[in-house]
Amino acid sequence: MIEMRTDLGDGIHKVRVAISSKNKGKSGGARIITDITAILSLEKGVITLLYIYDKSERGNISDKEIDELKKILKEIPSNNSYK
Repeated sequence: MIEMRTDLGDGIHKVRVAISSKNKGKSGGARIITDITAILSLEKGVITLLYIYDKSERGNISDKEIDELKKILKEIPSNNSYK
């Protein structure tokens, strides 16, 4: 899963995930917008889920939405404790 991530800047990544019941693979699956901390700290059980959507229900996340998520991420008090 980590190999299929896209860097959106400021530690935020988009990860493509297959939805097995849809039989479309990762390209037709879900998109998870997460903090790099979630990827680096996965074995610690720490995940910062910022946004998730089904690719068949909407296109790409907009730059404006990404900027808003970056603002939210900076406001999370424990965000820097796992980096």
